[in-house]
Amino acid sequence: MQRPRIVTAAGAITRRGQRNDVVIDESAGVVRRYPRTPAALAELELSAARAAAAHARGLPAPVVIDVVAGPLGTAHLVLPLVGGVGLSPAVTGALAPGGRERLVADLVGLLGAMRSLDAQGWPGDPILWSERWATLGGRLRREVVPLIGNHPGSHLAAGQIAGAEEAADAAGNLGLTHGDLGGENLHVDPGTGALLGVLDWDDAAPGDPAVDLAALRVHAEPWLADALLIADPSLRELVARAEAYVGTFALQQALWGLDTGDVKEVDEGLATYRCVSSSPTVTPSTSSPSASNADRTTEKASPEE
Repeated sequence: MQRPRIVTAAGAITRRGQRNDVVIDESAGVVRRYPRTPAALAELELSAARAAAAHARGLPAPVVIDVVAGPLGTAHLVLPLVGGVGLSPAVTGALAPGGRERLVADLVGLLGAMRSLDAQGWPGDPILWSERWATLGGRLRREVVPLIGNHPGSHLAAGQIAGAEEAADAAGNLGLTHGDLGGENLHVDPGTGALLGVLDWDDAAPGDPAVDLAALRVHAEPWLADALLIADPSLRELVARAEAYVGTFALQQALWGLDTGDVKEVDEGLATYRCVSSSPTVTPSTSSPSASNADRTTEKASPEE
């Protein structure tokens, strides 16, 4: 699909995410997020409402400055530029012991706040968590698994889908889930380890907190994933369900590629399944479906994509 050209201010930095073209204007201290697709455009107001709702509930979400209406290439959100850098192995590896302790404490605090949050009245149509996963599982079976072909990987994929659906059915107390909690969506101070902000609340909804732990376990180094469980032992009850959700991330990446016409995303999501032997001993790539390489930047302050 041909999109209108976005005219940027002099000196602005443009980044392309999965859903948005992002213009970082450091001189003005703002980020402008332009929807890339009609679907993203249709949810512009909802994205703004969810970010505002997260901020109003005391979560570290940036305040939406403005919602600019219009067609693709014109309509966009205006957000403040969040300082710090995205969470990455390079950042966490460079932290001093005190910085690591601060990062773990802030992440545990974030997970705890979201788990205990009353998500009543959350913007968007209320959908039961188990129903969301039943719908997703149905799409993965119909649209993604057939692309693997008559191959042992298709059996592995079917089992992982069933496992995630069972996890969703077994979820007890639900809180607020972010939907892509990791990588560039978590901005930290590289010196102190403090969590400065959480970006991209577009998919936030009531759900199983294990899905956010799953995203963190994918994005974080092993020491950080382990440290979270040590700092808050109550998270251990989420691990089994988190691993079940992780098992579907590559399939979700392929589905996202189908929805957006991104052949590379489809191929990356299916790659390991197509290499599975008759007795699979490996788990397919667990890169988060909504945090592709195109979304990861190394800017001082990065966009909500």
